[in-house]
Amino acid sequence: ASFYHHLSNQKEGTYTEGFPRFARDWMAGKIPFGSPLHHLLSFAQGFNDNYYSGKDCSGYSVNRPLLLLSYEDMKLNLREQVLRIIEFLGLQYIPLDVLENELLPTFDFQSMKENSQKFQPKSV
Repeated sequence: ASFYHHLSNQKEGTYTEGFPRFARDWMAGKIPFGSPLHHLLSFAQGFNDNYYSGKDCSGYSVNRPLLLLSYEDMKLNLREQVLRIIEFLGLQYIPLDVLENELLPTFDFQSMKENSQKFQPKSV
């Protein structure tokens, strides 16, 4: 549903059909980026060993680390998950006061709603 809303609300190339049609087209791979099943299967091995082995967008073979996050874990403890992301990306140093007072508050859904103009997609 979130991808449907993303495509339906973007400024360029807006998806104009209803959700039932979107769901059928998406499952059939007729929406940008193909079917969700194909996308998920391309990362399936990564769920076991936290590595993605496959092809990048240019067709080159890659073997890259894969960080798996769940919505539930982010809702339960966003700070912990953000620290996992920081570590995964190898970010050198983010002061804890910046994390606590500047970054984390902007990751809250209420903050995103209040600043929705910053998150308007232009195209896929």
